[in-house]
Amino acid sequence: QECLSLIEIAEQEVDHSVSLYEFTQHLDKQLTIEAKCQLITQLWRISLADNEIDRYEEHTIRKIADLLHLRHSEFMQCKHEAVKAHE
Repeated sequence: QECLSLIEIAEQEVDHSVSLYEFTQHLDKQLTIEAKCQLITQLWRISLADNEIDRYEEHTIRKIADLLHLRHSEFMQCKHEAVKAHE
């Protein structure tokens, strides 16, 4: 019951959200750089699930990485790790 309640609250939050900032600000404050990089790498791996990276997927991942205050070099390192693991 508690899980269903949390899912319902999350769905309402998503319906009323206007940006990714609302969701990433908490992650930015709580996660280490290493954990942020792991998250971005996982997003890249999800994007590669269909064997291609759509430009909208890349834009969204880049936006999330920016909101997590990752450097461009860290963003690219995450992408390369995900591509290498996918090969």
